[in-house]
Amino acid sequence: MSILGLNISRRTFLVLIGIAFYLILLVVLTSVERNSLVSNINSFQDSLWYSIVTLTTVGYGDIYPVTPIGRNIGYIFVLGSLGVLGLLISRITEVFVNIRETRKMGLLGSNYKDHIVVIGWDLFAQSVVDELIG
Repeated sequence: MSILGLNISRRTFLVLIGIAFYLILLVVLTSVERNSLVSNINSFQDSLWYSIVTLTTVGYGDIYPVTPIGRNIGYIFVLGSLGVLGLLISRITEVFVNIRETRKMGLLGSNYKDHIVVIGWDLFAQSVVDELIG
């Protein structure tokens, strides 16, 4: 995929779109909450803190949106945290499964010395092994 003359993968493009969407939500959250008299989100840093606490599912409750638009953005963060957490867990699981499969197939090497690997066991392979051993 080529964008502005740069060749980037589809995954990279989607990540960049996601980051841009996240930053736009933070700016909107900051601007709508800053105008509320009872809101405790008064700066971009407050919005960033709220989003990180929400996206990591910690949920301290020290900073939270009070305006309807701010709460709707909060819903997006909560639902987004489910997707981000699911993606993160699946990627970590994929890494461990790949390591296990690589080890299982012997692609990481072995400690064996003076051994032979026979692939495709049948009667002919049995006779070859008998000749090698005997």
